[in-house]
Amino acid sequence: MIPSRNSAIWDSTHSVLMLSQRMVGGASEHIKVLGRELQRKGWLVSVAANWSPEFSTVSRDVFETLGMTTHQIDFPSPRINKNSRIAGDVARAGHSLLRLVQSPRPDVVHAHWRSVLPYCAFPHFPPVVFTKHYPGATDWMSNLTYKIPRRMIAISSELEQEMLTESRVSPNRIRRINHGVDEKYAEPPTGTTEELRRSLGLPRSDFVLVSVGRLVHQKNHSLTLEAVRRLRDEGLRLHLVIVGDGPLAGELRQQTAQLRLSEHVTFTGDVEPVPYFDSADAFVLSSLFEGFALAVVEAMMRGLPPIRTQTEGAVDQIESGVSGLLFAPGDLIGLMDSVRLLASDPCLCKRMGDVARERSRTTFTSTRMAKKTEIVYRELFPTHVSHRS
Repeated sequence: MIPSRNSAIWDSTHSVLMLSQRMVGGASEHIKVLGRELQRKGWLVSVAANWSPEFSTVSRDVFETLGMTTHQIDFPSPRINKNSRIAGDVARAGHSLLRLVQSPRPDVVHAHWRSVLPYCAFPHFPPVVFTKHYPGATDWMSNLTYKIPRRMIAISSELEQEMLTESRVSPNRIRRINHGVDEKYAEPPTGTTEELRRSLGLPRSDFVLVSVGRLVHQKNHSLTLEAVRRLRDEGLRLHLVIVGDGPLAGELRQQTAQLRLSEHVTFTGDVEPVPYFDSADAFVLSSLFEGFALAVVEAMMRGLPPIRTQTEGAVDQIESGVSGLLFAPGDLIGLMDSVRLLASDPCLCKRMGDVARERSRTTFTSTRMAKKTEIVYRELFPTHVSHRS
């Protein structure tokens, strides 16, 4: 049972406040999965963010259903609030956060968005941990804010290196902890491939690729569509499933029609991806950049060989040619070569999928991620100290 704030064990339980300006993409999924695992370990978890629709695509109900307490903080964004009230908005957000951490005081504040770090610089603020989810933000102002957290978590080797070399964060403040995946992805298949394809309306004998992610410029779905068109022109029987939604949905559908691929591409919208993983032959990710790419590990856990760009997270996830295939961002020929290789060699495809499954289930579990994160938290306070008021 997850303890509530009124629980009698409150005084003997540690607590963490998850803090993010926005709730979008893989970062929100990470916070949800990490929070749930910490609750199972006895932690009290609360989540504060700007939940308004222009900031967040994930509802706070998702977290409250799991027993986490949620809080609204009207963090402003200069990109959105280009008006004279920005100073007042910042002051109000800071005041809201200060009140939130005063009673009861969390043992740790875990920030997941760089722009919230300045709000954590007040005197006597609880110890701060910061997880960097995406590359970039290495200008002098960002690097100044990185002095605020006592520990920084890099979710991939590339982000760890960026912290060390570009942001010049001291190595003793950095911990690398790869994202962990919800255990539902390790459950048995939801049916045979043939049954699932029939129920989902997918072709029985085509080589089926699945791509999961928001339909945004970063994911570069247009490259995958072009690769599918050229490979089909070569005579390869391919079908692409795109799971996800986003601002580029209309544009990508239009491109699909222009490429005469409407019968060979399925857009599912924002749905549960597991049945599509289980009906596919391989996973594809053509992103221009990533933080870690959770969907790759989810697919690996379902036994799919991943084909992905060699961006952040790739070297941690995949040994190219063994547990998947890598190609350079924007490299159409490299993507085509990878798809062609797996589609033409079913034994290799299965072998890579089996290795990918084994690697993901031993390395990228949510319990492993939570255990390592809890160790980081406990580095910041003596285990006998309680800050409850």
